[in-house]
Amino acid sequence: MGDLSPDIGVKLGRLVHILSSPVADEVIVMVAAIGRPLNRADMDWHDLAKRLTAPAQPQHRDHAPHPCKPTNADYAQEAMAAWLGKYRPHMLTYNQRDFLANVARMMVMGRTLSQAQVQYLRDLYHRNGGGDV
Repeated sequence: MGDLSPDIGVKLGRLVHILSSPVADEVIVMVAAIGRPLNRADMDWHDLAKRLTAPAQPQHRDHAPHPCKPTNADYAQEAMAAWLGKYRPHMLTYNQRDFLANVARMMVMGRTLSQAQVQYLRDLYHRNGGGDV
């Protein structure tokens, strides 16, 4: 059995949905069209059926550290944003609350803040009574 590479899977996925067509000629053309990438991958319809009905194989992950692992600075920034949102929301303008919401979203997505964003967060934290972080 050959290899069903991701790009062949994408091609097959584009073609398979046409098999549900009520027009018999379209279905026949699509059967032939699906057979071509299968043949190029050294597979046939039986191999495709086996792949589609086989139980999913568990994905083996290495235990390497996550490439976006937060640093101590990230934790400090997250702590400042959380403190401001919890203890000083009434003292913040709409734009400042929006900034904190964006910071929280960025951190959840694993993105880092720019230097200007970090400085603004620190200034906002200290202006509103935040201590050392």
